[in-house]
Formats: sequence, structure tokens, C-alpha cells
Amino acid sequence: MKELVSKWNSLTADQKRAFGDRFITHDTNLEAWNKTFEELSELKKTRVLKNIKLINSDNLNYVKGSGIN
Repeated sequence: MKELVSKWNSLTADQKRAFGDRFITHDTNLEAWNKTFEELSELKKTRVLKNIKLINSDNLNYVKGSGIN
């Protein structure tokens, strides 16, 4: 888990917001995702831990707006 948390904490602000954009179903502030893992809500922490593995294995290529091609 430490590796996943470290991966999250190393993402740029844009990458964190792009990650959060996948879960938004209504108008909200994407800046809420631009936090260290420890600062995230429990729900966001759960989503990060479940999904960061996918991002890690795909090198962030599929994250919309991540700026990584």
C-alpha cells in the first residue's frame, strides 16, 4: 500500500484532478482531488487505492487530461 500512496502523492495536480474527474457525476470541485493521500476523504482514499493500480500498470496513459501521451 505504501507504494500506491507514494504513487498518488507523486502525481501532478492536473493528474490528480483528471483521476477525480472519472468519478464525478455532478458539478463539483476537482480541486478536492488535488491533495496528498493523507488529506483525502475516506471515500476518495478507497477509490485511489482501487484504481491507482490500473493507472500504475498503464503508466497514466488512459487518464483523461493527464497530459501524458
